[in-house]
Amino acid sequence: MVSTPSILNDALDELKQLSAKLNQGVDPLLADVEAMAMNANQTLKMVEHAAQELAKVGDPRSPILLDLRNLVHETQITSRALKDLTDDLKRNPNTLLRGKESSP
Repeated sequence: MVSTPSILNDALDELKQLSAKLNQGVDPLLADVEAMAMNANQTLKMVEHAAQELAKVGDPRSPILLDLRNLVHETQITSRALKDLTDDLKRNPNTLLRGKESSP
């Protein structure tokens, strides 16, 4: 007959192994998210430059420039969200399994 402490130790060992495998799997994901954030920042710079050039030759209140400004704003929000996600996952990779803890 197997004792309860032995079963618990086996379960803990399996949990440690699972956690180690998860941590190895998170690193490539974080690299992908970081690369996405960097690409978003580069795209944002290009869009901002295009908006500045268009503003020089056109009406600053034209619909296309307003849409472009909205695009820049939304891209900034997305870029910040990706950075926050990357930072959160670096601090606590287990968030992928359990989700983010809510504050009471």
